[in-house]
Amino acid sequence: MERLLKGAIEALGEPVALVDPSGRVVFVTTSLQRLMGIPGDSSEGRMCQDLFGDDLCRAALCPVLSGGTSCPAFQVGYHSGSVECRGIFDPFGKFEGVLLSFSRRDAELRMALGDLAFQRRLLSAVTDDDSTVFAVLDRSGRVVHCNGFARDLLPRQGSPFIWEMVSKDHVQAVKDALRSGGVLHVKAFKGEQLRHLLLKLVLLSGGREKESVLLIGHDITDLVLARQNLDVFRSALDQFAEWVCITDPSGTITYVNSAFEEMYGYTLKEALGKNPRILNPGPEVYEEHGISREEYEEIFRRLWRDVLDPAVGRWEGEVLNRRKDGSVIWVRLIVSAIRDVNGDISALLAIPVDLSALKDKEEQVLLEAYRAIMLTAEMRDEETGEHLIRIGSYCRLLAEAMGMPDKFCKDMELFAPFHDIGKVGIPDSILLAPRRLDPGEFELMKTHTVMGYNILKDKRSLSVAAEIALYHHERWDGSGYPYGLKETEIPLSARITAVADVYDALRSRRPYKEPMDHQRVVDYITANSGVHFDPSVVQAFMDVHLEMDQVFVLNGGSVGDAT
Repeated sequence: MERLLKGAIEALGEPVALVDPSGRVVFVTTSLQRLMGIPGDSSEGRMCQDLFGDDLCRAALCPVLSGGTSCPAFQVGYHSGSVECRGIFDPFGKFEGVLLSFSRRDAELRMALGDLAFQRRLLSAVTDDDSTVFAVLDRSGRVVHCNGFARDLLPRQGSPFIWEMVSKDHVQAVKDALRSGGVLHVKAFKGEQLRHLLLKLVLLSGGREKESVLLIGHDITDLVLARQNLDVFRSALDQFAEWVCITDPSGTITYVNSAFEEMYGYTLKEALGKNPRILNPGPEVYEEHGISREEYEEIFRRLWRDVLDPAVGRWEGEVLNRRKDGSVIWVRLIVSAIRDVNGDISALLAIPVDLSALKDKEEQVLLEAYRAIMLTAEMRDEETGEHLIRIGSYCRLLAEAMGMPDKFCKDMELFAPFHDIGKVGIPDSILLAPRRLDPGEFELMKTHTVMGYNILKDKRSLSVAAEIALYHHERWDGSGYPYGLKETEIPLSARITAVADVYDALRSRRPYKEPMDHQRVVDYITANSGVHFDPSVVQAFMDVHLEMDQVFVLNGGSVGDAT
C-alpha cells in the first residue's frame, strides 16, 4: 500500500515531501528534487532541517511535529516558493506525519527569469568577441540581428543579405544552407583582409521564430594559416635528407619523415603512437659493442637531463639503433625540446645521422693499423701478414659457428692476431732458435703472454686483444700457462684462439718440425677435446674445419709436403 501511495503521489507531478513524526524525511517526489536541486539518492532518511533548512523547520514543521494534533494549513515563504504543511492522521486520530506541498508557480517564474538572464549573459559572452559570427536571419537570408564582428563583414548600408558577407564562389552554398541548414567553410573579407569562416545555419521552428534562421560561426583564419604552415613544414621535413622523428612530451611518436621510413623500415602508420624505444636495441647489444650497462644508463640519463633543462634544451651524442629488420646501426642523435610560449615542452624533435659508413671506414683504418703493428712484431718470428689474416679468419669462423653476436665475431677477427704480440720482448736467441727450446728457454718464452698483456692493457679499445694475449695458452684441463686456469675460468676469446693457433701452427712449417696435413690436425684437435681445448669450441671446429682449410690454402699456407 505504501508503494502504491508513493506511486500515486509521484504520478501527480507535484513537488511534495512526507516527513514522519520524528522529523525524518521518508519520501520526496522527483518534481521536488528538481525544483530544490536535491540529488535523488540523498533525500530520503535525512532529517527535515538538514534537507529543507532550519527556518522552514521552526516556522512550519516544528509546531505540527511537537503538537501531534491537527492544525490549520498555512503558507510560509521558502526561498523562491512557498510551502503548505498539513498533519497526517490515521482513522483513530493517531499522528502519522506531515505532508509538505511546495508551490511551483513562484519558483518556476524565478527560475525562468534567472535562466533568461543567464542565457543573455551567456549569449553576450559567446558572441561579443573578435572571432565569433552571430546573426539572426529571416528565411530570405536578410539579416535581422547580428553581432559586431558579423556587422564588420557586411555592407554598411541597407538591410543586407547574409551572402553579401562571403566571397562570390560561396554565395550559392549559403543560399542552399538557408533552405536546409548546414555547416559551411567560406571565405569573407573584413576590409581588405581575407578571412576564413566556419558557419553553421540552423532553421528555427515554432511560434514567431518559424521563419527564422540562426547563424553562428567562428573565424578560423589563424587555424587555416597554421594548417598551411604545418603542411609546408611537413613537406619540407618529408624532403629533408636526414631522418626526422617528432614525439609529444610523453615520448609518443607523432611524425616521421620519408627518410626515416627508408632507413629504419617503419612506415608512418607503424611508427605513429609508438615510443622511440622501438629503435633502442637494449643494454645487452651495447655491451656487445663494448659499452657497459653503467655507461649505457649514463648516456640516457644525460640525454634526458639536458633535453629537459630549459637552459640547455638539447642533447647530441652517439647511440645504437635497431632497424625493423633487426640490424643495428650507429647514429649520431640530436634531440631538441620544442617549448610553447609558456615555456612548457610541447614536442621533442629527434634527428639521427647515420654513422654506418663512417664507422666502417674507422674500423677498416683501425684494422689496417693493428695489422701493421702485428706484422712488425711477427717479422721477428719468420711469420707473415698472411698468418695474421689466417688466425683472424679462423677465429671469426669458430665464433660464428658457436652462434656468437656479430660484434664478438668481428672482435675475434680483429684482435686474435694480437695473441703473440708479447714476443717482441723475447730475445732473438730464443725466439729464432732453429730447434726445440730447453726448459729454461721455454720458461722465458712463456712470459710472452704476460708481456703481451702489459703492452695492451689499460687501452679500452684493445681490451679483447689483451685478454687473448694473456690467456690463449691456458688449457681446458688446467695444465696451461701463465696461471693454470681451467674450463670456463678461461675467457671464451682465448679458448677460441687456442684452437685457431694450434691448427695454424701444426699445419705450418717450423725450423724444428714439418707441417701436418689438414686431416691429421683435425684428428689431433678432436683427440684433445676436453684436455687442451674447450669441447664446445671443438664442436664448432668440426662444423667449419673445411672452411678453415680453405682459409689456410688461400692465404699462404704450404701443403705440398705436409705429412
